[in-house]
Amino acid sequence: MALVHEFLLIDESEYRKHDPIDLYKYTKVNIENVIILDDDFFGYIADSLKWIPTYDPFRHEDMMGFNYWGISVLHKESMNKFIPIITSWRDLFQVGPETINLRGEFSWTADDIESGQYKQLHYERDALIKNLEQFIWFGQRVKEQNYVIVYFGI
Repeated sequence: MALVHEFLLIDESEYRKHDPIDLYKYTKVNIENVIILDDDFFGYIADSLKWIPTYDPFRHEDMMGFNYWGISVLHKESMNKFIPIITSWRDLFQVGPETINLRGEFSWTADDIESGQYKQLHYERDALIKNLEQFIWFGQRVKEQNYVIVYFGI
Protein backbone atom coordinates (compact mmCIF):
# COMPACT_ATOMS: atom_id res chain seq x y z
CA MET A 1 0.00 0.00 0.00
CA ALA A 2 1.35 3.38 -0.99
CA LEU A 3 1.95 6.04 1.63
CA VAL A 4 -0.60 8.86 1.54
CA HIS A 5 -1.33 12.20 3.19
CA GLU A 6 -4.95 13.06 3.95
CA PHE A 7 -6.52 16.51 4.26
CA LEU A 8 -9.93 16.92 5.90
CA LEU A 9 -12.10 20.01 5.46
CA ILE A 10 -14.21 20.36 8.61
CA ASP A 11 -16.36 23.01 10.24
CA GLU A 12 -14.32 24.66 12.98
CA SER A 13 -16.98 24.08 15.65
CA GLU A 14 -17.10 20.37 14.71
CA TYR A 15 -13.28 20.23 14.80
CA ARG A 16 -13.25 21.62 18.36
CA LYS A 17 -15.62 18.84 19.55
CA HIS A 18 -13.13 16.07 18.73
CA ASP A 19 -9.79 14.89 20.01
CA PRO A 20 -7.27 15.18 17.12
CA ILE A 21 -6.79 11.40 16.93
CA ASP A 22 -10.56 10.82 16.75
CA LEU A 23 -10.76 13.16 13.77
CA TYR A 24 -9.12 10.51 11.62
CA LYS A 25 -12.21 8.33 12.10
CA TYR A 26 -14.23 11.34 10.93
CA THR A 27 -12.47 11.14 7.54
CA LYS A 28 -13.93 7.69 6.91
CA VAL A 29 -17.55 8.88 7.18
CA ASN A 30 -16.98 12.25 5.47
CA ILE A 31 -14.93 11.09 2.48
CA GLU A 32 -16.40 13.87 0.29
CA ASN A 33 -14.46 16.34 2.46
CA VAL A 34 -11.13 14.52 2.17
CA ILE A 35 -8.31 14.99 -0.32
CA ILE A 36 -5.57 12.38 -0.57
CA LEU A 37 -2.06 13.09 -1.86
CA ASP A 38 0.41 10.32 -2.50
CA ASP A 39 3.68 10.58 -0.61
CA ASP A 40 5.81 11.02 -3.74
CA PHE A 41 3.90 14.09 -4.91
CA PHE A 42 3.79 15.49 -1.37
CA GLY A 43 7.57 15.11 -1.25
CA TYR A 44 7.95 16.81 -4.61
CA ILE A 45 6.18 19.99 -3.42
CA ALA A 46 7.27 19.69 0.23
CA ASP A 47 9.79 22.54 0.23
CA SER A 48 7.09 25.06 -0.67
CA LEU A 49 4.69 23.58 1.90
CA LYS A 50 7.19 24.50 4.64
CA TRP A 51 6.26 28.17 4.08
CA ILE A 52 2.69 27.61 5.29
CA PRO A 53 1.91 28.44 8.94
CA THR A 54 0.10 25.56 10.64
CA TYR A 55 -0.83 24.47 14.15
CA ASP A 56 0.25 21.33 16.01
CA PRO A 57 -2.75 20.24 18.14
CA PHE A 58 -0.65 17.92 20.32
CA ARG A 59 2.05 20.38 21.25
CA HIS A 60 -0.41 23.29 21.23
CA GLU A 61 1.97 25.41 19.22
CA ASP A 62 2.21 27.16 15.88
CA MET A 63 4.67 25.77 13.36
CA MET A 64 5.70 26.12 9.74
CA GLY A 65 4.82 23.32 7.34
CA PHE A 66 3.22 19.99 8.04
CA ASN A 67 3.90 17.37 10.71
CA TYR A 68 4.90 14.62 8.27
CA TRP A 69 4.15 11.80 10.75
CA GLY A 70 1.36 13.49 12.67
CA ILE A 71 -1.44 16.01 12.53
CA SER A 72 -1.38 19.67 11.53
CA VAL A 73 -4.23 22.16 11.35
CA LEU A 74 -4.62 24.99 8.84
CA HIS A 75 -6.67 28.01 9.96
CA LYS A 76 -7.67 31.21 8.16
CA GLU A 77 -4.19 32.69 8.67
CA SER A 78 -2.67 29.71 6.84
CA MET A 79 -4.62 30.54 3.70
CA ASN A 80 -2.50 33.64 2.94
CA LYS A 81 0.27 31.21 1.94
CA PHE A 82 -1.62 27.97 1.26
CA ILE A 83 -3.88 29.25 -1.53
CA PRO A 84 -1.14 31.07 -3.52
CA ILE A 85 1.28 28.15 -3.21
CA ILE A 86 -1.23 25.54 -4.37
CA THR A 87 -2.50 27.90 -7.10
CA SER A 88 1.07 28.35 -8.35
CA TRP A 89 1.59 24.59 -8.59
CA ARG A 90 -1.72 24.24 -10.43
CA ASP A 91 -0.80 27.01 -12.87
CA LEU A 92 2.60 25.43 -13.52
CA PHE A 93 1.17 21.99 -14.25
CA GLN A 94 -1.59 23.44 -16.47
CA VAL A 95 1.03 24.29 -19.12
CA GLY A 96 2.54 20.79 -18.95
CA PRO A 97 1.97 17.82 -21.24
CA GLU A 98 -0.91 15.36 -20.74
CA THR A 99 1.40 13.13 -18.72
CA ILE A 100 3.47 14.99 -16.13
CA ASN A 101 6.82 13.27 -15.51
CA LEU A 102 8.67 14.36 -12.38
CA ARG A 103 11.91 13.29 -10.74
CA GLY A 104 11.33 11.79 -7.32
CA GLU A 105 13.65 10.83 -4.51
CA PHE A 106 17.04 9.20 -5.01
CA SER A 107 17.29 5.66 -3.64
CA TRP A 108 19.50 2.59 -3.77
CA THR A 109 19.58 -0.92 -2.39
CA ALA A 110 21.48 -1.64 0.81
CA ASP A 111 23.51 -4.32 -0.97
CA ASP A 112 24.68 -2.10 -3.80
CA ILE A 113 25.19 1.60 -3.14
CA GLU A 114 26.21 1.99 -6.80
CA SER A 115 22.69 0.97 -7.90
CA GLY A 116 21.17 4.32 -6.96
CA GLN A 117 18.71 6.12 -9.19
CA TYR A 118 15.94 8.71 -9.04
CA LYS A 119 12.38 7.49 -8.83
CA GLN A 120 10.36 8.49 -11.88
CA LEU A 121 6.92 9.92 -11.03
CA HIS A 122 4.12 9.99 -13.61
CA TYR A 123 0.82 11.84 -13.22
CA GLU A 124 -2.09 12.50 -15.53
CA ARG A 125 -2.11 16.30 -15.88
CA ASP A 126 -5.87 16.77 -15.75
CA ALA A 127 -6.30 14.57 -12.66
CA LEU A 128 -3.43 16.36 -10.93
CA ILE A 129 -4.94 19.77 -11.74
CA LYS A 130 -8.36 18.63 -10.52
CA ASN A 131 -6.81 17.53 -7.23
CA LEU A 132 -5.01 20.87 -6.81
CA GLU A 133 -8.22 22.74 -7.61
CA GLN A 134 -9.94 20.81 -4.81
CA PHE A 135 -7.22 22.09 -2.46
CA ILE A 136 -7.82 25.65 -3.65
CA TRP A 137 -11.57 25.20 -3.07
CA PHE A 138 -10.87 23.84 0.45
CA GLY A 139 -8.64 26.86 1.08
CA GLN A 140 -11.31 29.29 -0.06
CA ARG A 141 -13.84 27.68 2.28
CA VAL A 142 -11.43 28.09 5.20
CA LYS A 143 -10.67 31.69 4.27
CA GLU A 144 -14.30 32.77 3.75
CA GLN A 145 -16.21 30.59 6.24
CA ASN A 146 -15.69 28.86 9.59
CA TYR A 147 -13.73 25.83 8.43
CA VAL A 148 -10.28 24.40 9.06
CA ILE A 149 -8.21 21.85 7.17
CA VAL A 150 -6.83 19.01 9.25
CA TYR A 151 -3.79 17.27 7.80
CA PHE A 152 -3.04 13.64 8.66
CA GLY A 153 0.52 12.62 7.85
CA ILE A 154 1.69 9.14 7.02
